[in-house]
Amino acid sequence: MKSRNEYIDIAKGIAIFLVVWGHVKYTLPTGNDIYNLIYSFHMPVFFCISGYFANNTFLRESAIVFFLKKSYTILLPFIVWGTLYAYYSYLPATSLFLDKYNLGYWFLITLYTLYILFLIMKKIFIYFKLNNIIIEALLFGFFYILIYLIEINKIQVTETIKQLFSIHYICKYYPFFIAGYFINKYNAKINNIIKTNTTFSISTLLFIICFIIKEYYWESSILILICGMTGSYSCIYLVKSYYKQIPFRKSLLYMGSHSLNIYVIHYFFLNLDLTSINTVFFKNDANLTLCILLTLIIAVSIIILSLTINSILTISNIFNFILFGKRNSINS
Repeated sequence: MKSRNEYIDIAKGIAIFLVVWGHVKYTLPTGNDIYNLIYSFHMPVFFCISGYFANNTFLRESAIVFFLKKSYTILLPFIVWGTLYAYYSYLPATSLFLDKYNLGYWFLITLYTLYILFLIMKKIFIYFKLNNIIIEALLFGFFYILIYLIEINKIQVTETIKQLFSIHYICKYYPFFIAGYFINKYNAKINNIIKTNTTFSISTLLFIICFIIKEYYWESSILILICGMTGSYSCIYLVKSYYKQIPFRKSLLYMGSHSLNIYVIHYFFLNLDLTSINTVFFKNDANLTLCILLTLIIAVSIIILSLTINSILTISNIFNFILFGKRNSINS
């Protein structure tokens, strides 16, 4: 069994908590600034971490094994849980692929597509014996330009194809995945830059400035990108520096090691009608403090329920594989 990286699992635990809290928060009437703050960096954290470990996985396995593993650990849960959720919501199964948000499961199909693109690009690098940070950056940039041109319809493909391959989200999160890859592969060259308090301070300040500008003055894709990069870097830096002192450390570790399981299950609880909460607690006024407290309680409850259901489902090795892409009941 592979040993787990504690600070990475804690970072994932924080990120998945913010995912659930953000989804609950979206249903209640106030605190949009908090909602936007969460969404400015919590998904970039996941993509950066995924990109960071992609290179290690690629080096450890053959291309076919890499492809098959990503297919049953990411694509299979996407199809199974997305189909279950479609029927749960009284929607046709095809809506999983044709809905703009893939019924909420867009992260899985986006991540899977990113891994396949990464596999193709790495095979190209190996074939042409390319192993230089500048050349790799230029080629990854070239691929990104192609994807962007498809997104803005300068390269014509059908909307169905764009939806199936999650082009919109690829365009949005590709830079974070690639940033994680570069940090891992060229760690020795950039280690002295990214692991300093000065870099962390500059990154955090830049995040705050860009977030304020984006929220109140001028929203642009560049500012969104900067917020995602600096926010995810600062979050991971803080966790790595102080993960042994973080409150609820064991809970976050457990959540992080089961982040995919929480992600796929928690949507089934978001269909619950929260109108009564709005009516009873808020009426005509939006109380921010009350809203934060209630949504935190609801989010924690949903996570506990999701983990409880997960512990029941993973008793069976067959269910564990079909539902979560795990080949045994031990998480690794």
